[in-house]
Parts: sequence; structure tokens; C-alpha cells
Amino acid sequence: MLINPDDVPAHVTVAATSQDGSATVTASYVLPPRSYNQINDMFRQEPWSAIFVANGSINQGGAAASATITSDTRLLAMAYVISDYNNSLTISLPR
Repeated sequence: MLINPDDVPAHVTVAATSQDGSATVTASYVLPPRSYNQINDMFRQEPWSAIFVANGSINQGGAAASATITSDTRLLAMAYVISDYNNSLTISLPR
């Protein structure tokens, strides 16, 4: 979830890379003032499905991705990750 807490639009770029580094996908968004954008089931839809495909080729019983999020204003970002393996929930916050 991307949250724009400011009174001006936020121009946001999200770049995600598959666990093995073989696929990187970048998308841009404009969040209106004081708004949010939530992407559900992110890696099963375009343009993010390339990450899902790349991670599917890793035979480790699970895979991960990393993301870099940039914005020209303040931005709050967090992700809820629900496991396909056992439905466990992880909350991922920025470092």
C-alpha cells in the first residue's frame, strides 16, 4: 500500500526485482493529494507477473522479491504478504 499524506500529488516509481535477480519490473503511479493506492495480488497481474514467473523457476519451496520505491514527496509504504504455502501473514515495512 502506498499512502500520500501530503496536500500535493506524489509521483511514485516502484521497481521490483525477483529473488534471483533475473527479472526487474518498474511501474510509475501518480497518487492524488492525501490518497492511497493498494495493489492486491501484485505478482499475478501485469506488469508484475514477470517477477512471479522468474520466482517460479526457483525450486526452493518459496521465493522472494525486493522493491525500491521512490517519490518526489513524502510517501508511506507497507506491504502485507500472505503465503501461498500456509496462509501466514507478514507485514513488510521500509528499512
